[in-house]
Amino acid sequence: LVALRNLIRRNEQRRDIMRFNNMCSLPFYAFGTSNGASIESSFSRDGRDTILTFDRRVKVVNETECLHKLGLSKELRGDVKTQYTIEQARALLPEAFWDFATEMAMTGTLKTLFETRTSSNVKSRTSTASTTPVVFVPPSYFKVD
Repeated sequence: LVALRNLIRRNEQRRDIMRFNNMCSLPFYAFGTSNGASIESSFSRDGRDTILTFDRRVKVVNETECLHKLGLSKELRGDVKTQYTIEQARALLPEAFWDFATEMAMTGTLKTLFETRTSSNVKSRTSTASTTPVVFVPPSYFKVD
């Protein structure tokens, strides 16, 4: 959300110089593969489903990772975090998310967001292995062979 708000702020500042052909709708996925790779795509009749088949290995990157690589989530993901940058990130978010922004800036993860609070006879489960947010899509969204 911080990266998205930074993107919106940056786009508002560049509004006069932006062209329509330089825009991309959110959310999106970017697929990266080697030169010479063959990509076959097909669409369902209603246009809601897309099937992509690749003949080589593919790296899939979502809009969140792209925004991070553009430096738009620096308040939370950068190496040096000051109280000022944490406050900048918090100012971009609704108050309900301020604690998460502080935790992300200080620890680099959102452990409390992924904790499952259960009864005492069931163990808690925490998953923070990935630094990139996981986006779940329907199986029909794309197919990678």
